[in-house]
Amino acid sequence: MKKILAMLVTAVMVFGAVAAVADYRSEGLPEHAIEIMPGVWASELYLEDYPNPVIDRSGTITRAEFARTVVQLLALDGITAPSETRFYDVNTEFWASGYIATAWGLGIIQGDGNGNFRPDDRILVIEAAVMLARTLGYTPMVNELGGFPAGYIAISEVTGLTEDAVSVPFGNFLTRDMATTFVNNALDVPLMMPYTFGYDGVEFAIFDGEEEDRPLTTLRLMAHGDDDVVIFDGESFSRIEE
Repeated sequence: MKKILAMLVTAVMVFGAVAAVADYRSEGLPEHAIEIMPGVWASELYLEDYPNPVIDRSGTITRAEFARTVVQLLALDGITAPSETRFYDVNTEFWASGYIATAWGLGIIQGDGNGNFRPDDRILVIEAAVMLARTLGYTPMVNELGGFPAGYIAISEVTGLTEDAVSVPFGNFLTRDMATTFVNNALDVPLMMPYTFGYDGVEFAIFDGEEEDRPLTTLRLMAHGDDDVVIFDGESFSRIEE
């Protein structure tokens, strides 16, 4: 698993131009399962551990908050101490400086082209789609599909990131409800990672389990393990042991 994670991080860093929700529905539910929020289930026996069962799901998310989310999606919280960043408007004292520095180092974020990240701005749906596509390693395919924004929109739809979303207005601000759906789906998207290395460069492939040498690899399996229920409530992550 560590080797696979290292491969993913390498892929994101090389091709970046730029916690997670378990989607438990009506099948395979633990005993006493109840629906905490639409499409997110957990055993009522563990609800006392759920951090924030009542949130404003129509509220928006800032760019800094979503940068934190994608870093947590990769289970890289351990390297997010307050840190200097490459952005003029994010200093060491900013609460998410460590997450932003990590996301920048992985190529998941780039800023606005003027040396700023605008951490407190509300994030757009298309900006969140860009971060998630890069987190999942799909930048090579995005480039083949036309880059920004068409490539990212196509990847969001093809991979299922937008599945179950009522509507996806990519030019609108991302709501916590939509973020919950996107991050939930991202857990189970097969990752795109380096497949072969040669004189012509690196060839990437989707590790979807269709071929023996490309076993199914997802963030749920790779970064979080499938023994626990990992819930993202649109604001924060929590782990509930089954």
